[in-house]
Amino acid sequence: MRSRKVQIAVGIGVVAVVVVVVLLLTRSSAEGPYALASLDCGAVAWVEPVPEDLEGVTARADELFADTFELWGFSPPEAAEGRRVARKADPAGGRPVDLRALRWEGALLSSLVVVVFPDEEALAEATGVQGDPVTLTYGVPPQPDFYDEDQTPVEAVDWLVDLTGASIAFAFTAERWEERFVEATAEWMLFRALEIPEICDCTPFNLPMLVRVGIGGYTASRLLGGVDRIAVATEWAAANGLPTAADVDPLAFDVDAETHLALGTSFIDYLVEEHGTDGLIAAICDWYIPASHGYCLRSASRTLVHLRGWRAYLGLEPE
Repeated sequence: MRSRKVQIAVGIGVVAVVVVVVLLLTRSSAEGPYALASLDCGAVAWVEPVPEDLEGVTARADELFADTFELWGFSPPEAAEGRRVARKADPAGGRPVDLRALRWEGALLSSLVVVVFPDEEALAEATGVQGDPVTLTYGVPPQPDFYDEDQTPVEAVDWLVDLTGASIAFAFTAERWEERFVEATAEWMLFRALEIPEICDCTPFNLPMLVRVGIGGYTASRLLGGVDRIAVATEWAAANGLPTAADVDPLAFDVDAETHLALGTSFIDYLVEEHGTDGLIAAICDWYIPASHGYCLRSASRTLVHLRGWRAYLGLEPE
């Protein structure tokens, strides 16, 4: 018996999953007007002022979206002809954009809407939330197995609610929009893959945050370069050590966001060394074993194997 979360996530094509990326342009107006452009995976709304090279930046987002899926051995999702979910008007006077469900690996997925804010202050004005990232939920069935954060709906401004509809939205930091967009796409891809029966026998319950941020950090490092997060993780582990399977949750870390991202990236890098990029999703699925009510829980023995392998990867002595 498949769990209700699989039925919700895979079977409902009309729910729009929204990734909100924060881009450093200039401050937006109080009304929050935006220009709308079509993406291969959905649409992007650029909160004013609109970048001069809107087509170029949009093409870059399309490129990064496709590259993310291809890195992990998948073809990117494609718009499902005849499955229009909504038509969104462009308040800046451009063409309206049709949002279509996406076909991917035998499943029908939600279209993706990317809302680009000029800065964190504009994002906070629109959502009432100071934070990075911000999760917006309204009208969407909760997914507590994947999201440990508070699921209380955010009171977004009317134009944002109207634009995104029933959606889950993520917001990221200003200057690093490409990095945050890749991280969000990789995490979104991982969740969708783990929900599809053709890819994963049963959806893992309570996926570690380390894996969630790690696949994003690893993908961004491979596609964009930047900070050597493996070196950061190695240095931290040498100074602080790593937990063992005897701990309550050996994959939970009370560290700052950047250190957590580095540790997660190194953990995914270890798994890739063991299984390759094409085998990562399968390795995560194999990590879990069936439990009651259709859930799959982490195998303690396989967790211990991963901990030992990760410790060796980071140059630590066996515990």
